[in-house]
Amino acid sequence: MEARSSHTLIADGDQLEMGNVVAEVWHVPGHTPEHIALVVTDRTRGAEPWLVLTGHTLMVGDMGRTELATSAEEGARALYKSAQRLRALPDYVALLPGAFSGSVALK
Repeated sequence: MEARSSHTLIADGDQLEMGNVVAEVWHVPGHTPEHIALVVTDRTRGAEPWLVLTGHTLMVGDMGRTELATSAEEGARALYKSAQRLRALPDYVALLPGAFSGSVALK
């Protein structure tokens, strides 16, 4: 039997609702062109976001590499814009990066 999967395309600004939780999709390219962050609001806590899942756009102590899918310069310019967008979030919003920086094999 062939496995079937269903895919839904998402875009910057889309909102994914899961009960009282809403995750707004932010397109934050730089590490690779398709990267997104999810800005999460829990309506039982309030109307403002309280955390953002940054994927590999931000790493613990670093930012994502920029030459993986584009030129290093093009990726760096996109990553800078993405970082500025994330930086505009209020200070109380928790940032949850996707991974540690550097090679895990060396740690």
